[in-house]
Amino acid sequence: MIKILHKVPAWILTSLGLILYRILVDNAYEYIIAVLFDYQNYLINKSSESLFLSWLFYLSLFPVILKTSKSNNFSSQVVFILVLISLVPTSTFIAYHRNYTIEYILLMYLYWSVLLHVNTFIPRIKLLNINIIGSNKVVIAITILLALSILYISYIHTGFRFHINLMTVYDLREESREFEINFFLGYLSTFADNILPIILVYFLIAKKRVLSIFVIVVILINFGIGGIKQVLFLLLFALISYFIVNKIYPTRNYLWFFTFLVCAAIVEYGIFSTWFISLFSLYRIFFIPVKLHYVFYNFFAVNEKDYFRQSALKWLLESPYKENIGFLMGEQDSGSITSRANNGLFSDAFYNFGLLGIILFPIVLIVILKIIEYAAKNLSYKINFILVITITFILINLPFTTALVTAGIIPLIFILYFMPRKKHINYL
Repeated sequence: MIKILHKVPAWILTSLGLILYRILVDNAYEYIIAVLFDYQNYLINKSSESLFLSWLFYLSLFPVILKTSKSNNFSSQVVFILVLISLVPTSTFIAYHRNYTIEYILLMYLYWSVLLHVNTFIPRIKLLNINIIGSNKVVIAITILLALSILYISYIHTGFRFHINLMTVYDLREESREFEINFFLGYLSTFADNILPIILVYFLIAKKRVLSIFVIVVILINFGIGGIKQVLFLLLFALISYFIVNKIYPTRNYLWFFTFLVCAAIVEYGIFSTWFISLFSLYRIFFIPVKLHYVFYNFFAVNEKDYFRQSALKWLLESPYKENIGFLMGEQDSGSITSRANNGLFSDAFYNFGLLGIILFPIVLIVILKIIEYAAKNLSYKINFILVITITFILINLPFTTALVTAGIIPLIFILYFMPRKKHINYL
């Protein structure tokens, strides 16, 4: 059987895998998510027309999706994972929500079409020469600065609390909203959420054991401050990156990983009637962001766009919305004024600039990915893996300007430049 599969062209296997994956995601939504979370408007409202439209939406993008899967560069890996965890669940939602407007579906199609096509022809973008500025001292100094910010906040507000219970993180989040943290420290702590796992992999590769243990402890303390699940998951992926990843795997391998993940969630629920995998993967990573896309669209299709007035231009222009847009969308979604619904990708593009954003934002996103791709050139494949996972997490959860500045993508680019390249490490 394995010999036969080796003779089948890769594009055929990938195509069949993508079709199977969509069927599995459909089943996971209908028989797990819509059952467990129907009270949160995860409904089954399917028709033959919406099912046909959803497959047309998905299959018509196959040529460029397959082209993306053939490339093993950094940007294609990120884009292909976004296809698996955002585009595919979006097509599932189109099938199960026949009330979705044609305008929304066309705008979503345009967004993904631009993102996928632009990624195929823009090359790496060079900002600096990676061969002349590498410095361990700079990386260590940045690590110490980020660690001190986390330790100080933890000492003042939580007394160096360790907390690893994923089921009670929302209590920590409610508590952390009351913390009075100045702007600079708040920025550093958010930056640390995403950067420290990457630095950890770098230290592990460099055999800096004391620094590695120190960073792990700081990450665990950081999780105890606000209960941000991403902090703990990125630590897990950092350890996987160092101890398990041993080469640059073909981009299409992410398809088999997520197929296995969805299968595991279905089997867990079907046999044990538990939903741990579904809760922390399918529900949180796949379906919450996808549901929120329509919440954002539904509101901003009839209300004024924000035009960065709550983000990049907030010091210059006044937003028409007094309430933070994240909380406003949380209220639109759940009816609760305490729910915060930040979202990236399509939502961010549409609520800021409407149709223009749907065209421009994917282009800017790919440009940023290509800049990161060059900054990571010749770094270890282990760093590439954790970098791909980290950037993907950031992009699906946060508005683009927040991702660039607050979440630290722009500073990360320069940190990558400062990481020395060693000849004995496999190059990207």
